[in-house]
Amino acid sequence: MTEPTPPNDPLDSIEASEAGTVTRLRADRPIPAPAFRGELKRHLGSEPGGPRSSFGAFSPRTLATGYLGAGLILLAVAAAGLAGAGPFGA
Repeated sequence: MTEPTPPNDPLDSIEASEAGTVTRLRADRPIPAPAFRGELKRHLGSEPGGPRSSFGAFSPRTLATGYLGAGLILLAVAAAGLAGAGPFGA
């Protein structure tokens, strides 16, 4: 069974004169084994109850909130410096 062609496939932009090459390349495209695809799906957290991906113990929402808070603190320090106060005041 062949996999569907991914969107924006670079092989779609090849000229018609090379259609045979395109057909051969698509037929020879390696397809991962079903066991590997299943393990990858579980590893990436696609299934409920699967392990989280590379975020560790933090959810993406928690990480985004932390980064947003840190960014706001840095902006406040920069604004204080421009106003002449704080650690970078002139």
